[in-house]
Amino acid sequence: MAPLPGAAGRAWAKGPKRAHIVSLDGYGTTEAVILQGRALKGNPSSGARGKSSARKFFSTAHAFLQRDLEHVEIAVSDERQQVIARMPTDDEGFFEAKVPGPFPVGPRRFFVALGAGKYASDAIPVDVLVVSAGAPGWVVITDMDDTIVVTHAHRNKASLVWAQALGNVDDMQPIPGAAAALSRFFRAGVPVVYVSAGPIELAPRSRTFLQENGFPPGALFFRHYEDDGVGAPMAYKLDRIRKVMRAFPGRRFILVGDNGETDPEIFVRLLQEGAPIARAYVRRELAGTRAEDERLTFFADWQDV
Repeated sequence: MAPLPGAAGRAWAKGPKRAHIVSLDGYGTTEAVILQGRALKGNPSSGARGKSSARKFFSTAHAFLQRDLEHVEIAVSDERQQVIARMPTDDEGFFEAKVPGPFPVGPRRFFVALGAGKYASDAIPVDVLVVSAGAPGWVVITDMDDTIVVTHAHRNKASLVWAQALGNVDDMQPIPGAAAALSRFFRAGVPVVYVSAGPIELAPRSRTFLQENGFPPGALFFRHYEDDGVGAPMAYKLDRIRKVMRAFPGRRFILVGDNGETDPEIFVRLLQEGAPIARAYVRRELAGTRAEDERLTFFADWQDV
């Protein structure tokens, strides 16, 4: 075939344009596994490791200014690199791939990448703890801010936003004992799911924080402000927790949060609805601000959990 002329020929010779996938990891059972994430144009944010405030700010800005990839194909491969599922991203680049089983119980690794097309990305590994469908057992659903990582989210919101803009993963401080406690659940075959009201743009930073501080792998839920709003996170968190509960019929749930914002009210609402909750733990981030409902277990130290 003769080469294309001019600019068209140069574009053809360069091949696919660069893109990347932000993994929000996955969860599921022997019947089906759900993998979630977002496809974005260009290279991922550098994360600006180190102490330079200017580099941190521009890295954070880059994370918020990246352009999504709408209606492109996502390919899911198994550990043998064979494609086992395909699906398109939505009009904001998000995808939620439901991969049918059967799968064996235990840890399982998948790979997610862009399918053939104008854009190409590296394959992202996603580790999922698969549990038996319909069997009794537990699932842990934990908040992040001031539950497993220090953020003081209850303070002035402008100060919180500024701290996030000038921060990076090196500035994130884990709450003592949280990683060890959640890892004990995970090693016992209990899936862990992370639900944060933070912005989806900071999910890669939080994912790196979890990996580098010994937290077990698990599905990540972050708020997309255009769809989920910017106000109080109660409605958003209720929706995501209910969604996870529907994915694990027959199991009971251990909820973990803090009293800095709305977690106690969320947990009480779910208990009133008759949700299958085994225990609801609330870390005392603030003292004397809310009545300690007897249906909740308040704690100061993660060793108590």
